[in-house]
Amino acid sequence: MSGARGAHTGNLGLVEYDPRDRHAGTGVAARPPNCGLAAWSFAVERLDDTLARAHASDFVQVAPPVLLDDPRLDKARMATLLAPNGMLIELYNTRVQ
Repeated sequence: MSGARGAHTGNLGLVEYDPRDRHAGTGVAARPPNCGLAAWSFAVERLDDTLARAHASDFVQVAPPVLLDDPRLDKARMATLLAPNGMLIELYNTRVQ
């Protein structure tokens, strides 16, 4: 969730994994994040509504919404999805009651 200083939109995290982790037979799935791309992270206005739309579009919920007390965001509700193309998507809402 950390992004460029002053950024007001989602961010893209790029990760370089050890090539040994990408060899066949390691048991590591050949999909993000094991291919060098960690996840997209986006702030949303209404997390539950966004999750419902994502589910209707064949996204798989990897982690259900959780409430975190993040030092960068204060309180935030977050959930993680797996898109149909294998991309991990983190959604968060900082307008927590």
